[in-house]
Amino acid sequence: MKEILITIPNDLIPYTLCLDRDGVPVCGWYLPMEAAAQEMLTAGRVFEERPYGQYPIGEQLRAYFAGDRVSFDTPLRLAGTAFQKKVWEEMTHIPYGEVVSYGDLAHRAGCRAYRAVGQACHRNPLPLIVPCHRVIASGGRLGGFGGGEDIKRMLLQFEGVAPLPAG
Repeated sequence: MKEILITIPNDLIPYTLCLDRDGVPVCGWYLPMEAAAQEMLTAGRVFEERPYGQYPIGEQLRAYFAGDRVSFDTPLRLAGTAFQKKVWEEMTHIPYGEVVSYGDLAHRAGCRAYRAVGQACHRNPLPLIVPCHRVIASGGRLGGFGGGEDIKRMLLQFEGVAPLPAG
């Protein structure tokens, strides 16, 4: 099945999204189009590049980066375990401009395994849309982030989180 790659123009961070043939997001990267395309090729995935404006999620992400949108209302196709999907679903309820700890997220997901929650965050296939950048370590520390701590800090700052968690 041929997938679709779109890149979202913005002044904050590179962001490329992979959509299925129906335009439903399946994975995203904090990478420019060329690097995301290379990852797709390396994984043996077939894709074509298209303009972001052809897809509702492309317009929603453009509006987010313009400061005109704080949430997304597009269907998602998330591949993961039942536990990961539960954690990812709970992450979508973290409001724009707010943060929760891994422990708090574990509690919301109905468990106490904050380290397993951290791993689910790390394996989130749709960062930004499923806002794993809003999950921080206990004690207010920034915690890890698959896209790198600099990007996590930029996103939290962009969303007005203050004070920013320590690195």
